[in-house]
Amino acid sequence: MADNDRIVSMPDHKAVDDTAAIWVMRLDEGDLSTDQQTQLNQWLAESERHVAAFNRLAELWSVLDAAVVLKDYRAANERAVASSTSRSSIWWKTVAASILAAAALVLLDTSEMQHGPEVVQAERQAATIYSTYTTAVGEQKVITLDDGSLVTLNINSHLEVVYSDRFRNLILQKGEAHFQVAKNKDRPFSVRTPHGQVTAIGTTFAVRVLQHAIDVIVSEGLVSLEYPEHEQTTDNSTELSPPVMVATGQSIVFDGSINIVENVPVDVIDSKLYWHRGMLNFTGQPLEEVLQDISRYTNLEIKIEDRQLAELPVSGRLRIGEIDSMLEALKMMTNAEVQRVTPTKVVLSHSG
Repeated sequence: MADNDRIVSMPDHKAVDDTAAIWVMRLDEGDLSTDQQTQLNQWLAESERHVAAFNRLAELWSVLDAAVVLKDYRAANERAVASSTSRSSIWWKTVAASILAAAALVLLDTSEMQHGPEVVQAERQAATIYSTYTTAVGEQKVITLDDGSLVTLNINSHLEVVYSDRFRNLILQKGEAHFQVAKNKDRPFSVRTPHGQVTAIGTTFAVRVLQHAIDVIVSEGLVSLEYPEHEQTTDNSTELSPPVMVATGQSIVFDGSINIVENVPVDVIDSKLYWHRGMLNFTGQPLEEVLQDISRYTNLEIKIEDRQLAELPVSGRLRIGEIDSMLEALKMMTNAEVQRVTPTKVVLSHSG
């Protein structure tokens, strides 16, 4: 009973935004069927907040058909609102309940996710598939999900998968993952993290959980990002915080405040995502930055004694997990001396 109470009491402005985004994405992919158009009109008729959310997200996506949809909806609504209210009421109660339940599971706030046992249990009850995947330091996993989506889970990561016939929810508690999403416009694919949620219909993107934000890179398609907090001030407010849209060739460090979407050259995206091939690729980054990246893949503490050496640019590829080979390759790239001062500590210094 407590789980059902939690779902019903979720702020519906999140569910409205989520549902509006789904309809706009469907329009962007092609014409709606007659049944879908009827369902959309019925959803719009429920509230002006639905209309406002749909219109705002359509403008963000630049979907021209949405303006036609709204015009047709308003005309039809003026002609038939009296006769359709009674007939659509019973139908909508059933549909709204299922949408709200799915959206509530997708959009649980951070505090609920961080106190996970009750939330996970509620999702298990509603889901047809529930799985957990973890990786240790130095370990990676390639996971094929039930729908054919492919996930590469980077080192020291924790991922939960909750699938139903209505939605595809993934919870990345920590770490990093690369997602190649199987297209299915009727089952939104969402990745929740402690610092934000990423939603896509069919695309390829990577998410890395940082200390206070998430780093998202999109190599194909379009995703929307939302911050898990209650922005609504009153129950009747129509001021809904719009999601941030990130498209092919773009990246963002997202924390819910000032979020700047950056255009990223293809070669840079390829370099940043090289880890999901089991390699690290560097193209002139300072040695200090390279070592910070390498340190994520090992329990070794790696130190640099010299500031000049720390700023030395490094280019090359290193295979993940083979720490001795990585250190040997660094020695060749930088002409530095590599010393293991303890079993868990390595120091780099100028050779000679």
